Amino acid sequence: MSHRDSLIKKNKELSKPMDLMNVGFVGAIGGTPAAVVTYTGGSVIDTADSGGYRYLEFLSSGYVIVSDLAVDVEVLVVGGGGSNQSNQGVSGGGGGAGILKSSSFSLGISTGSGWQVTIGAGGTWIATTFGNGRSGASSTFVASATQTLTATGGGGGAGGEAISPGGGYPGGAGANGGGAFYGHGTPSAGGAGTAPTFPAGITGTSHGGFAGGSNFTAPLNHGAASGGGAGGAGQQVNSSTPTNGGSGAQITSFPATYHYGGGGGGAGHATQSRNGIGGIGGGGAGRGSSQLARAGGGSARNAGGSVPTGDGAGGAGGANTGGGAGGSGWSFAGGSSGGSGCVVVRHIA
Repeated sequence: MSHRDSLIKKNKELSKPMDLMNVGFVGAIGGTPAAVVTYTGGSVIDTADSGGYRYLEFLSSGYVIVSDLAVDVEVLVVGGGGSNQSNQGVSGGGGGAGILKSSSFSLGISTGSGWQVTIGAGGTWIATTFGNGRSGASSTFVASATQTLTATGGGGGAGGEAISPGGGYPGGAGANGGGAFYGHGTPSAGGAGTAPTFPAGITGTSHGGFAGGSNFTAPLNHGAASGGGAGGAGQQVNSSTPTNGGSGAQITSFPATYHYGGGGGGAGHATQSRNGIGGIGGGGAGRGSSQLARAGGGSARNAGGSVPTGDGAGGAGGANTGGGAGGSGWSFAGGSSGGSGCVVVRHIA
């Protein structure tokens, strides 16, 4: 067969669609190998936006699985919100969770089950004579063998026995502090807030570090301050204005625009102090005797719990917002838990 006949035969063979694919113009016309990103987890929302980004929103723990090539990602990590304390008295609002929003970094090919995602639970309420509600748990995203993004939880709100000779109790420390309890002339400080930090080699924006409300000048014997939020400090008890939870931090277009980490509202009693609304970003509303109905913090994935008039448990933190629980009012009826956290991973689709 001549060289010319050989070329004609080869061209005829390539005219078959399957053979053209097998010869493969991969790399020449849009065939560059790409990373394959999948996931496992109990509750994951998988969406894409008009800008070409894909979002994996983890509402419960799971894994991100990367195959073939590394992929550039941005990650949002929100911890769990703090709870309140319940006894025959009032309790402060729980602190909102800390938040990490990373800049873009390279996530390598995974091994084993994948890159682990852990969603922090909100703190659960506790009944003690004096003390704090439980802090929220940390949410984490494992980014490499040596790097983990950790968004810490909010501190628990303080409470105590309001019957003499009860005293005050400071709010619990956390990413944002819990509100303090003021009893029978004993002032107390709000919980300290410490913002979460990034591991070496990964940068971004951290939200948190705000204190819970203090009670240094609370009127008469009863009052409980609000929890600090990821975007602002908690408020001190006041006899004339609501003790509202600290504001959460706004995260824009990831994929929706939400606030996260709102502080729980403070609890009130009679005419001596005023209960407050939950902090924007899922904070629960505070409660108390002779108090008004209050709304939980909105502008969030899920609003914080609202409360009716009268004594009872404060509003719970909104699920998957890291919102703190609202303070409970003068009741053995029970307390409220903080909101769970979440993790969102973004990459080019």
